[in-house]
Amino acid sequence: MKKSSCRDGFAGWLVAAVILLPAGCGRPGAAPTAPVGGTLSAAGTPIAGVNVTFTPADGRSATGITDAEGRFTLSTFATGDGAVPGRHRVTLSVSTADVPMPGTPEAASYKPQPAPFAKKYGGLDSTDLEVDIPAAGDRAIMLDVESR
Repeated sequence: MKKSSCRDGFAGWLVAAVILLPAGCGRPGAAPTAPVGGTLSAAGTPIAGVNVTFTPADGRSATGITDAEGRFTLSTFATGDGAVPGRHRVTLSVSTADVPMPGTPEAASYKPQPAPFAKKYGGLDSTDLEVDIPAAGDRAIMLDVESR
């Protein structure tokens, strides 16, 4: 009969850790997602450069940035994978993608543009936008919000 050693116990724990590690939180595919996209407009006019965030009651939020035509595609765990199915509150914020780096000549004259949408869309407590995402997804969501 072979005696168990400390090294044998460590090896067992190491094998268990390697097997269980991929099941951790936050990895791509950790929850089922469905393809989600749509358009954002204010008073019927498409708006570009807006961060659109869908936040479920439970689970990870999905985000996307609108293009020149107001179109967005949501991502949760990987680019373009969509959102977790269920009811979501939708918030909006102005994208900072075009903000110049501090200390550059462009930064000295930069004036941020005011948000083209009503302030209420900026927070989970104040937004009245809610969307249900079916398990099959929805690529034709149309969000027409109040302008500021």
